[in-house]
Amino acid sequence: KPTGQLSSTLLHLELECGVWFSAIVVANFTGYFQGKTSPLIGNLTSSYSIEFFFGMIAAILARQIVPKSGYFFLGLGALLFLIFGFAENMQLFNGYAPPARIYYGLSSMLIVIGLANTPLKASGLNQFLSLVGSASYSIYLTHFIFIGVIFKIMERTDLFEKSPVILTFALFVVAAMAGGILLSKFIEYPVMRWLNQIAFKSSPK
Repeated sequence: KPTGQLSSTLLHLELECGVWFSAIVVANFTGYFQGKTSPLIGNLTSSYSIEFFFGMIAAILARQIVPKSGYFFLGLGALLFLIFGFAENMQLFNGYAPPARIYYGLSSMLIVIGLANTPLKASGLNQFLSLVGSASYSIYLTHFIFIGVIFKIMERTDLFEKSPVILTFALFVVAAMAGGILLSKFIEYPVMRWLNQIAFKSSPK
C-alpha cells in the first residue's frame, strides 16, 4: 500500500486526471474550449481523448468488480449501445458529433468490463477476444485503410449499391479486424521484438 510521498503523488495524479476528464466532458457537450483556446487545449479536450480514459477505466474496473456481476455490465452496455444507436437512427443526436463518442464510448466500456468478467473460456470467445485485444492498436491505426479497400472493390463491382447495408457493414468490420490482426502479427510485434533486441544489446551491462 503506497505511503508518504508516493501516496501524495498518486492522489495529485488522480485529481489531475479527474479535472482533465471533467474538462473533456464539458468541452464536448458545450464546445467551450474548441476554437477558443490554443490547439493544445483543443486536442487535450478532444472527444478522442475520452476514449483513452474509458479504456483505462475499463482496465481498472475489470480487475475490481465481482466476476458474477460481469453479465450485468455486459447487458447494461449492450442495452445502452442499442438505445444510442436507435436514438441516432431517429436523428435525436448527430452520430458524428463529439458527444456521440462519449455515448458509444461509455456503452462500449461497460461491454468490455462485462466481457472481461464472464466465463468465456468454454465457448472459445475468450481466445478470440484476446487475439483482437492484442491487435487492437494495429486495428485502431489501420481500420480505415482496409475499410477503404473493401469499399473501392465493392464500388467498382457495383456490389456497394446492390448489397444490403448489414452485409456491407459486416464486410467492413471483418476487413478492418482481419487486416489489423495480420499487420499486428507480421509487422507490429516482429518490429517491437526487433527494437527490443537492439535496445537490450545497446544497453550498458
